[in-house]
Amino acid sequence: MFSDKWGTEINKTYGFSGLMRDIITTKTAELSGAPLFMFKKRVPVIDYVAVTTPTIIKFVFRQPKLSYISNLYILPFANEVWLALFGLTILLIFTTFAVNKWERKLDKLSTAEDTDFLTKEGAIFTDAAFLTMSAFCQQGFNNLPKRTPGKLATLIVYLSLMFIFVSYSAKILALLQSSSNSITSLEDLLNSRMLLGALETDYHRIFFSTVKEPLRKAIVEKKIAPPGQRPNYLDLEEGIKRVKAGQFAFHVQLGAAYYVISKTFIEQEKCGLHTIDFFNLGNPYIAIQKNSSYKELLKIG
Repeated sequence: MFSDKWGTEINKTYGFSGLMRDIITTKTAELSGAPLFMFKKRVPVIDYVAVTTPTIIKFVFRQPKLSYISNLYILPFANEVWLALFGLTILLIFTTFAVNKWERKLDKLSTAEDTDFLTKEGAIFTDAAFLTMSAFCQQGFNNLPKRTPGKLATLIVYLSLMFIFVSYSAKILALLQSSSNSITSLEDLLNSRMLLGALETDYHRIFFSTVKEPLRKAIVEKKIAPPGQRPNYLDLEEGIKRVKAGQFAFHVQLGAAYYVISKTFIEQEKCGLHTIDFFNLGNPYIAIQKNSSYKELLKIG
C-alpha cells in the first residue's frame, strides 16, 4: 500500500491521515514501510520497532564567496603588516628626503642648474613623497637623484615596494577564488543575507509551525514562512538548483540532497558546501500497530 503522507492528527473524530491512518484507524496496514519520527501524539497510539538507516535533515548551502562578505583589498595582510607597511613608507619618504637634501647641498645647485629637483627647499620633501608613492603604485617618477647614494636609496624604495606589491597581488588572486567560513551557526544564518527554503514535505510544515525556541522561530518567521506571505517550500531539484546558484540554504534530508548534488555539481562547487543542524532530530523509526504480535519478531529479526 502507498500513501502520499506520513500522517498527522486531523481531529479526535477522524484520527490521523496518511500512513498513520492505515496503521491506527483503518488497520489496513500492520507495519510502516517508511520510517516515522517520534511525535508526542504518536507514541500512545503506535509502537516503534527499529531504525532502518540514519536520517540526517539539515540546512545545506554553499559558503558565500569571501568577496561577498568582506573587503578583499584589506584582507591580504594582517593589521600588523599594514601598520608595518605604513611605517616603512614613512621611513622611505624621510630617507629619500634626507639623501636628496644632502645631494642638493653637496652639489650647491643654483636655480638655473637645477634640472632634476625643484628649486625650492620645501619641494624636496614633496619630491621624496611623490617618488615613494609612485614606487608604491608601481609607477615611475620624473625627478631622480644624480649621485650614487641617492640612486641606491631609490633602488631600495622600488625593490621593497615591488616585493610588497607582488605579495599583495598573489594573495588577492587566491582570495578571489576562496569561500568564506562566515556562516557556521543558526545565528549566522539568520543575520546573513542568504535566502532560506525547505523541502516541500508534511514534516517541515509541522515542525516549523510548532517551533518555539526564539532563534529558530525567528528563522522560520523571517526567512522560511513569513506571516502573510507564501512559505518558501520547494521541490528537491529546484532547491538544490538554488543552492548551486549560491546565497541560498535548503533544509532537506541530506541523503536525497547529496544524490542530486552528485549529478549536478562540479567538484569545485562541492568543496564550498556546508551544513547546519536546525532541529537536532533523532532518527525515524519503523512503526507498527500498538501491541502487535509481530513486534518482538521484528525487533529481533
